[in-house]
Amino acid sequence: MLDSEMDGRAAEIERAICRGESNLVMLEQAELRAREDLDAALAFSLGRAAEDEQDFAEARRLFERASDLGSPGVRTRAEAHLAYLDYYAGRCEPGFARARAAARSGHGIAAGEAHLYASVNAIALNRALDALDEAHAARNFAVRVRDRDLRHDLRFRIARQLVHVLVQYGDYSAAAAEAETASAIARATGSARQLGLAAYLRGHVCAARGDPVALTFFREADRHWGGSSRSFGRWLQYVWAVTLRNLGNISGAHNLRLASGIKVPWEEPLFDLAEGSPVTPPDAVNCPTEDMPFRLAARGVVFYAQGRFDEAAHDLRLAIREFERCEFHHERRGAALGLAAVELAAGELPVAETIVRREVETLVRQDVRTWPWWYRPAVIRVAKFALTIGVAPGYWRQMVQSADRAEGVLGDVLRARDLTERQIEVVRSWLAEPQLSRADLGSKLGISEASVRAHLNNARRKLGCDARRGAGALRDQISALTGTYRVS
Repeated sequence: MLDSEMDGRAAEIERAICRGESNLVMLEQAELRAREDLDAALAFSLGRAAEDEQDFAEARRLFERASDLGSPGVRTRAEAHLAYLDYYAGRCEPGFARARAAARSGHGIAAGEAHLYASVNAIALNRALDALDEAHAARNFAVRVRDRDLRHDLRFRIARQLVHVLVQYGDYSAAAAEAETASAIARATGSARQLGLAAYLRGHVCAARGDPVALTFFREADRHWGGSSRSFGRWLQYVWAVTLRNLGNISGAHNLRLASGIKVPWEEPLFDLAEGSPVTPPDAVNCPTEDMPFRLAARGVVFYAQGRFDEAAHDLRLAIREFERCEFHHERRGAALGLAAVELAAGELPVAETIVRREVETLVRQDVRTWPWWYRPAVIRVAKFALTIGVAPGYWRQMVQSADRAEGVLGDVLRARDLTERQIEVVRSWLAEPQLSRADLGSKLGISEASVRAHLNNARRKLGCDARRGAGALRDQISALTGTYRVS
């Protein structure tokens, strides 16, 4: 085959990839991929197909061949994609260095891809500002790509990256604009893969703000692409489950979480808390460094739910400090509001007020309705306190109305302290009708007076109440744990 024919075939294959036909390329070009005399341009284009189909071993083999044999432009593009494979392999530091080196030696689409994959590795290393700088540099190169298909494909990939970086940076408006750019490109190309991803990106921004419209976008993403890609479909299900959990649909979240088969260490305890299951704080020591602040924040919420307020405050402060260093303001804001709940529980009202006043401007301006480390009893405590001090009352009253389902909050709190469903039933009935004797309460519930006494005593023990202080102590402890403030 002549070099010109091979170059033409490579371009044809890459355009098929831009249309979302990587699976067809992998099937139709199996014999070509096996050739020992495969030239660099063909090796690169076939490597992209393997990368899209997540056959990373084959992709690496082909990109390494392209890097070894290719022209400077092909070599730079191959090195950029090898940096992307480094990210998938968890080698983000060398991946970042490789991509940066490729960016220095490239131009046009090669430089754009190198900056893009430097950004991908940077955000995985918790370097939000580096990730933003690299993604913006990639965007500047993308506009100079002459070929329309390649320009749209690169710009779509950059928009996808910027959505995730900007959400973590806490700039939801800019993230939404990038999601709309991805959607416009997807509509122009008609690629089912891009249409699905664009819907997911729009849903991701909505979910970050707690907007229920996210669920519509996730359904659209699943319809376009989720079913045809196992890995994307599973991740979509998990993100969907997190969103449902934060919006209060616990059963729906449970089903999608199980279907996904995915377990994110800092999200799993929050699912357990929401479902009233036994919960264990995640390990924040024996884990990758980049995971540590996320796990610390989750630990803080778990400790709060368990009434271990000193430990909760310690871990949340550490998480906040690390999120601030990384410029992950989305996660920092959630951890800070969790700390505000802890400070309220510990009686440190001035500290809690400082946190609430610092965060409320962004919450109101960007219409944030949920946040990371969302735990309903903690949210209700903060919201009702904010109402008592008159901080953005319209915003917090709406928050209370949407989230304060009294029985739900009480159930969340009691399950987090390992009360059984029967114990919760007895406590609820007793709180609703405190004038009833234990015998009358037992008659109403269809159990003996002795059983009522046993269930209440077990509840007192699990909630840390002194039985000698009588019924008032249990009421006071439940009031403290659920964050009951008078709302005017």
